Amino acid sequence: MDDNLLPVKKYIRILEKFENLLDEYYQTAKSLTHGLPSVAYCASELNLSPGYFGDLVKKETGKTAQEYTVESDRRSERKNI
Repeated sequence: MDDNLLPVKKYIRILEKFENLLDEYYQTAKSLTHGLPSVAYCASELNLSPGYFGDLVKKETGKTAQEYTVESDRRSERKNI
């Protein structure tokens, strides 16, 4: 296995966990009582520092973590229509 692929897989797993976290957040209706999840909240739930988490999301998606969260919220709303 190419050692250069290990960080990429790690980042993909983190992003998958982030997606799952957002899905769960919206399914449990936390967004109705707490609003959108903050970058600090998501980072904490993923056991990462907010700075590292934000940088990783930006690098891998081209969007800030907050932008990604807002888009995820919109996708979730469309599913529920």
